[in-house]
Amino acid sequence: QIDKILQDRIRDKWLKAGVTMISPETTFIDDTVELGQDVVLEPGVILKGKTVIPEGVLVGAYSYLSDYTAQSNAHIVPHSVKGRIN
Repeated sequence: QIDKILQDRIRDKWLKAGVTMISPETTFIDDTVELGQDVVLEPGVILKGKTVIPEGVLVGAYSYLSDYTAQSNAHIVPHSVKGRIN
């Protein structure tokens, strides 16, 4: 239950900051991740570690990004695995 509360708080913070999550309840975001405005996260996205997603990036469904830095306005295709694999 504690994990769910923490994830809800993290997702709420980013939603208020201008990030769009198509399915927030299926999105996991570490508290160390940085997101820019107008980022779109499709369902099932997992963002871990020191991942940085700048403004205008679309992260495709079921992508796993860990310690990864994307370029502004990039489109990360669904099911991508980028960065450090745990």
